Amino acid sequence: MGQKLGALWDRIQGKRQVLAVCDKVFDRCARDDFLGLTELHLATLLVFDCINKNFPKPHKSPPSQEEIDDVAMELRLKAQGKNAIDRAEFAALILRWVQRDLTVYLRNKVLHVLTAAGAMAALTRNAATSVPRIKRVVDTVPTPLLASAFAICFALIEDVRVE
Repeated sequence: MGQKLGALWDRIQGKRQVLAVCDKVFDRCARDDFLGLTELHLATLLVFDCINKNFPKPHKSPPSQEEIDDVAMELRLKAQGKNAIDRAEFAALILRWVQRDLTVYLRNKVLHVLTAAGAMAALTRNAATSVPRIKRVVDTVPTPLLASAFAICFALIEDVRVE
């Protein structure tokens, strides 16, 4: 049960989509399965550009040049002079930087989901009352139950496209 909740939480956060974007940019910028620390800033900007094009608002600000330089220095010191990172390290860095905007993103997503769910429940109820066989069923199902079902569906729908 815990694994399913963790997977659902990752899906709501959009981690899978961010990792897909990271893989795409890593394949584009890396040489020999390693991304040089000199290309880290360019790769980070490409990831955030793709995220901002494909994810719903708000705009996610990329880290500053100084922040990227500090991380590159940490990586050099930790790896004893190695000037490259692998795919997993790159994805972990990007996820760490994306997490800063997570609360705003989740707040907006919840607002959109709840607004759309209520509207869809009302529209469904109105449309279904004109169909004779379905009218009895619609009259017995409470509107909040319909709104809850729509909210769950909207929360789980993939809203990110990666080209």
